[in-house]
Amino acid sequence: MTTSLTIDNLDAEIIECLQAEADRRGVDVGAVAKQVLEEGLGPVTKGSAGPPYRDLKALAGTWSDEEAEAFLSIIADFDRIDEDMWK
Repeated sequence: MTTSLTIDNLDAEIIECLQAEADRRGVDVGAVAKQVLEEGLGPVTKGSAGPPYRDLKALAGTWSDEEAEAFLSIIADFDRIDEDMWK
């Protein structure tokens, strides 16, 4: 059994990205949208509520500007190269 799906109010950038990906894959936009949904959902079996939580996507973009600046200042040392180590 197949079901059709209409998605309203997609941003123009999303449409452009879908079209570019469809062109890259050599398929139509509907096919690439289906592939992207399947890839994003992962393996789904009958009766499953979806894939298990596997990442930190829900946290992305939740920091304030001040929290982000504090974090970046704390990890700034990681960008330094110890020239003596590379001799």
